[in-house]
Amino acid sequence: LIEDKAGYQAAFLRYVAPWADKVKAVNCPVDIWHGSADGWAPLSMSQALVEAMDGRANLTICDGLAHYTTLKQELPAIARGYFSASPKAATP
Repeated sequence: LIEDKAGYQAAFLRYVAPWADKVKAVNCPVDIWHGSADGWAPLSMSQALVEAMDGRANLTICDGLAHYTTLKQELPAIARGYFSASPKAATP
C-alpha cells in the first residue's frame, strides 16, 4: 500500500464516502449480525441500516460479543443460514 499511495488514497476515499443513498437500492434480504459489546461500530448504526432497508434486513444482536468476536463465534451460524438459503446449496 505504501508503494501505491494513489491506490491507497482511492480505496480510503471509497471507504469513507457517503453510502446511505445506496442502501435503498439493495433489493435482497440482508442479515446483519452485531455484537452488543462492539466498540468499533455502535449498535445504533446497525439499527439505522435495518430501518433504512424497509423490512429487507434482519438484525441479530449477539449478547456480550465485540466486533470480531461476533464473527468468530457466530460464523458457523451465519454460514449455516447462508448455505441453507442459497439455491446452490441443493446442488452437489
